[in-house]
Amino acid sequence: MIYDANTRELFIYDDIGPKWAGMIDAETVKYSLAQLGPGDIALRINSYGGAVDEALAMIEVLGRHNGNVSVTIDSIAASAASLFGAVFPATIASHARVMIHNPWGVGIGNAESMRKLAGVLDLYGDSLISVYARTMKHSPEEIKALMD
Repeated sequence: MIYDANTRELFIYDDIGPKWAGMIDAETVKYSLAQLGPGDIALRINSYGGAVDEALAMIEVLGRHNGNVSVTIDSIAASAASLFGAVFPATIASHARVMIHNPWGVGIGNAESMRKLAGVLDLYGDSLISVYARTMKHSPEEIKALMD
């Protein structure tokens, strides 16, 4: 995570996930916000996304920050990275793209394991629909159609 103390900008210009895998995580966002201190923050996005749970934790950290958070999508906000623009006031560069989709995962095991994984993916999908529907001015059914 890169931040600029002069412009009060945070940059998510990488994949979202665990720090040990070289990605941006919620702990790094929390540290960066502590370095910037209270006040409004401009969050700039150029990310293909990553782990939904980590993105939601980042959103919670940003939501607790003592100041307003605004988002600018500089190039791509795909998958989990699209959530930032759905939760906080956002602008999108004229050439930028946003991509939402149904959650996906990888599983190993027998048929019962695969059915359980499908159930977990359905739960994540319902959560994402809820987040997008609250702010995108579309019904849950319309959001589901867009994700499909």
